[in-house]
Amino acid sequence: MSSSLAPRLPMKLSASFLDLLCSKNFSIAVTLVPGRLIMLGSDSSGRPTIDEALLDKPWGLALGDGFMAVATRRDVQLFSDSQAMARQYPAMPDAYDKVFAPRVTYATGECEVHDLWVEAGNVYGVNTRFSTVCRFDALHSFTPIWRPAFISELRAEDRCHLNGMAWEGGRLAYASAFGQFDTERGWRVRAPEQGVIIDCATDAILSEGMCLPHSPRVIEGQLYATEMGEGTVVRIDRRTGLREELIRLDGMTRGLAAIDGIAIVGLSRLRKSLTGWTLPLAARNAPCIAGLAAIELASGRLLGTAEFPGEIDEVFDLQVLPGVRRAGVLDMARWNGQYPIDTPEHGFWMQHTNR
Repeated sequence: MSSSLAPRLPMKLSASFLDLLCSKNFSIAVTLVPGRLIMLGSDSSGRPTIDEALLDKPWGLALGDGFMAVATRRDVQLFSDSQAMARQYPAMPDAYDKVFAPRVTYATGECEVHDLWVEAGNVYGVNTRFSTVCRFDALHSFTPIWRPAFISELRAEDRCHLNGMAWEGGRLAYASAFGQFDTERGWRVRAPEQGVIIDCATDAILSEGMCLPHSPRVIEGQLYATEMGEGTVVRIDRRTGLREELIRLDGMTRGLAAIDGIAIVGLSRLRKSLTGWTLPLAARNAPCIAGLAAIELASGRLLGTAEFPGEIDEVFDLQVLPGVRRAGVLDMARWNGQYPIDTPEHGFWMQHTNR
């Protein structure tokens, strides 16, 4: 956590994006490649704020009841949130609405967990390397709960690049993959327009021919996803699978969350690992940015942007925190000399000693 009101990571917010953060009273948790989890919000004067934790390759991100889950290179980390500890932060009392502190780590190994979801206190993830959706707990590296019907066996081969999932009503509803492949890294040797959205209840392919789909989400009863290779956000008819393009953006689109009819979308620059393909986004010859875009879901209208102009090239995932104007986050490596200890009834900010 920072002891200064100035953002620690360079960022350019449009006036309209900052106004949304303030007027809608929310903040955004974002994982950035290669190694940051940031909390983007605003202070009481309407200025942008960024707090960050340094993590090893943070990817999927989810919010649960009282905690946040973050997938990293070799584990899934759980951060508890506390309003009481936030108000007591010694360096800046009453500056934060919540503070997230690390509490539990599930050692998963290198599973390349692209997406996370919390349901009834359980943490679920899209295990891309093993082509499965799984549950994480203290007993095993992971427990598979579903995999596409075209995947014949559980192997650490990233066969179809399963990467996203949408839950609805307490159940896994949809998943996204780069194609229907059942060989080791089979998606890598095909054209990028092989992507699919899968109905997990029936195992049927709902929509196909997508260009690197990611981040399926059910929002107010409607299904949305991104097509990373197109730089688009689409709405998908849940009966026919037909897609409606909402907006075309200047960046690879991955990471999607919504609040009050507004979608926040992650934007990334073109990756070198994808240059073997001729992506529609690259063919537009428009400069790609790394950052966030806010769009109106009803119309697809762009409402504002936030850009990382420096060293950051990729936004991986994001979640919105309604009613939280400014959130802080701590990591195990950097406690800034103080760290929180809390119980159900009490909270203490402790100072490191040499004992």
